Amino acid sequence: MTASLALACALAAWSAAAPVHADEGTDAAAPGSASGPTAISVPYLGSAAIEPGEGWSITDCAGPSTATALVVACEPTKITLSATSYDHDAGVVTVPVPLSNGRTSMTVDYSVSLAPPEPPTVAESAYGFPVAAGSTVMLPFSDLGIACAVCVNGGAFDVVEVRPSSAGTAASNGTHLVFRPSERFEGAAEIVVRYADDFGTWSADAAITVPVYSPRNRLVATSVFVGLSDAPQNIDLLPLAFRFGGGDAEVSLVGCGSAVHGTVVCAPDGSAVYAPGTASVDQFSYHVVSADGEHATGSVTLVADAPPEPSLVPGSATQGDDGVPSKIVPRVPVDGDASGPRGGIFASLIETFDRAGVR
Repeated sequence: MTASLALACALAAWSAAAPVHADEGTDAAAPGSASGPTAISVPYLGSAAIEPGEGWSITDCAGPSTATALVVACEPTKITLSATSYDHDAGVVTVPVPLSNGRTSMTVDYSVSLAPPEPPTVAESAYGFPVAAGSTVMLPFSDLGIACAVCVNGGAFDVVEVRPSSAGTAASNGTHLVFRPSERFEGAAEIVVRYADDFGTWSADAAITVPVYSPRNRLVATSVFVGLSDAPQNIDLLPLAFRFGGGDAEVSLVGCGSAVHGTVVCAPDGSAVYAPGTASVDQFSYHVVSADGEHATGSVTLVADAPPEPSLVPGSATQGDDGVPSKIVPRVPVDGDASGPRGGIFASLIETFDRAGVR
């Protein structure tokens, strides 16, 4: 046999012996990870497998098992790797796998790395209610359609820009997107935002479109912090709204947005019943309208510790590349929901219809 033929046979045997299988969603290698036919990225909270080609078997599990703690099972036909956490600084680990087809034996070195969690998502959305020019509007994070797989510490919120720039200014106070539409602006304002997880991975930029109108009178709906109870609690929302500068038009509750972790049910009389989830901080919005056509959105943020006062953020506030740490832990994305959670004040109602099959 010539040297070139021997080399070709060896390469063919190596290729047949060394296939890799991973969970769906791991097609792209993580930044800094290895690539090639023997490279494998283990998905966050998922698994991947090394399975020899037909006719080949793994002859020794000692080497693979000691090479990395990601190996959770080893047998002649398959090595299973699983990741229960993610380490941003973890490098590529070489896992030697001894293989044999009964005639030929070889050791194939696999390059194993951790695939990062799915990045956070923020839903592109049109805010469901108009806001008054010249006002200060606190849009709660619960209305912005944020989902994050790894935001145990809350993550971070960043305002990228306001379009057009003449529409006003926007910043984050850690619980709300604070928007100040300009006194003379009227029309659609786009607030471009993004969200980072605990590892600093940013979502794609998302535009939140807010309609701005020129008000005749001022209607204010306050954003308040309330102590979080273990039991369902009643919250009267109408006293949180008031007219600014006079007028006696009746104010009515239009509805409530969905809570991030618990549930909230609002009634036409302005009362809300909130039932807690498992999180120590939760939030929902409410929207009111006056008989003369003025609109306002407020929010209730529920906290287990002593409630702080909501911050309005200085009008000239700017944010660095790291964003502002979030005090609200976002929803965890649901498998198969590539678009992220539905945001907006009617989200809970629409989600109920979806579950019931109503169209």
